[in-house]
Amino acid sequence: MRRAAVRLGIATLAAALSRSLAVVRSWSAAAWASPPEAAARIEMHLVSDSPQEVRLERLGLTIGFPEGEDIWTESSYKFTRAGVEGMLAAARLRLVRWHVDPANYFALALAAPS
Repeated sequence: MRRAAVRLGIATLAAALSRSLAVVRSWSAAAWASPPEAAARIEMHLVSDSPQEVRLERLGLTIGFPEGEDIWTESSYKFTRAGVEGMLAAARLRLVRWHVDPANYFALALAAPS
């Protein structure tokens, strides 16, 4: 569901800029996850389903996209408390408070100089 919403949102924006509804149907959504040993990251891309040109009238610009070319539209990073503490230490900071929501989906870190 989210994937389709991202695709529709970005493609609709492109359609508004290009004044072409064909743009919405000419892209597929794709996601790439980082390797487990790297920072937890997910990238969202739109991938051109066929060779196409998109005209951005307001910018006076035409952009060509070969089939398979992608546009990086979003990055999502996931951080752990331990990871945040490590980044803060590297910046000569320390974690003062760590607030999380009840489901442990989001956190707010309060840092101060070490």
